[in-house]
Amino acid sequence: MKLVPTPIAGCSRVQVQPIHDDRGSFTNLIDLDAIRRILPDLEVVRLVRSQTRLKGTIRGLHFQNPPMAEDKVVQCLRGAVFDVCVDIRKGSPTHGQWVASGSPKRTRSCC
Repeated sequence: MKLVPTPIAGCSRVQVQPIHDDRGSFTNLIDLDAIRRILPDLEVVRLVRSQTRLKGTIRGLHFQNPPMAEDKVVQCLRGAVFDVCVDIRKGSPTHGQWVASGSPKRTRSCC
């Protein structure tokens, strides 16, 4: 597993690195030691899995103020996902910027 920083501080992409042999492959999905090298104060409280059945579904917009703030890890096991991180932190040097993974089939302007 490799964490790749994005232009937004605190937002990284996770690249899994499968190990292949003649039986198939093995992939470490979560490596807390690797994550803690970038986020030393990380505290894992829970792991949640959701399943989305319909194409075009918006799964959710997530934001919490401290002390209820949570980090999110998004992984698509089948199909496709368009995941976006927007920096809404006032005073942040990247305030208003966004990064995305995946690619939507169709995009629309919101404004």
